[in-house]
Amino acid sequence: CTATGNWFVMVGATPGCMDSTASNYNSLATVDDGSCYWLGCIDSLANNFDSTATVDDSSCTYSCAYYGLQEITVVVTPGTFPGEVSWNITDTSGAIVFASGGPGTGVGTFNLCLAYGCYDFNMFDSFGDGWNGAVFTVTNDAGITLATGTLPTGLSGTQNFCFDPCDGYSISVDNSGDVSCNGGSDGFVDVSTGICTIWNWLDGASGGDRYNMSAGTYTLVATSCDPNYPGCVDSLTITITEPAPITATMLIGNE
Repeated sequence: CTATGNWFVMVGATPGCMDSTASNYNSLATVDDGSCYWLGCIDSLANNFDSTATVDDSSCTYSCAYYGLQEITVVVTPGTFPGEVSWNITDTSGAIVFASGGPGTGVGTFNLCLAYGCYDFNMFDSFGDGWNGAVFTVTNDAGITLATGTLPTGLSGTQNFCFDPCDGYSISVDNSGDVSCNGGSDGFVDVSTGICTIWNWLDGASGGDRYNMSAGTYTLVATSCDPNYPGCVDSLTITITEPAPITATMLIGNE
C-alpha cells in the first residue's frame, strides 16, 4: 500500500514560554505554548504598580494615605554613644505603635505611618547616662517639626507630641508696608497660605492681599477650601502704622 502527500513532522519539540522578558521564559523551548506570564504588583493604587505584570507576586507597597494615615519621619542623630540609644512611640492608650528595637537601633531616619492624634516619644539609654548629645526630631510630610528633644540623663524619658490636619495650614505675610505720610492710606499687606483659601477681613474687605490701607489694626481670617486641610482656620492681626504729623513752630516778631 502506498500513498503520496505532504506532512509536517515535528521531532524533539519542546513547548514552553519563548518570550525572554517573561518571568517563566524557557530558553530551551522550541514551541511557544502560550504560558508566558509576568510577575509584579498589579494593583494600580500601589506605589510600585507594574503595568506590564499579569500575575500578582504580593510585592505591592502602599503609601500611608492608602491606609488613611499620615507620613511621619523620625530622625535621631548619633551622639557620643549611639549603641546605647533606642526609643518607641506609644499612643494615648499606651500601645506601642512603633519601636526602633533594642539598644543601638535608635539612630538614623525612620519613616512611619500614624493617625492624627497625640503620642509619647519614649527614649531609652541602656547605660543610664542619657543620650549624650543624640537628638530626635519628628516631622510630618509638610516638613513641619512636631517634636524635638533628647534624653539629658538617666535610663528613660518621655516627650509628648500631637498633630492634626491643620498643622500645615497658616497665613504667611509675604510683604507689607506702613502708611508713608500721616493721614495717608497707602499701607498694604500681601498674604498667602499656599493652598485654596477663603479670605475674610473682619472690617468687611474681601480678598487676601490688601492695599490702600490707613493706619490701624486689622484682622484677617483664612478658611481652607483644600480637601487635604478640611475645616482648617487661621487668623492674622496686623497693625499698619503712620508717621507722626509734621508740626512747625514759627516766631513772629516786629521790626
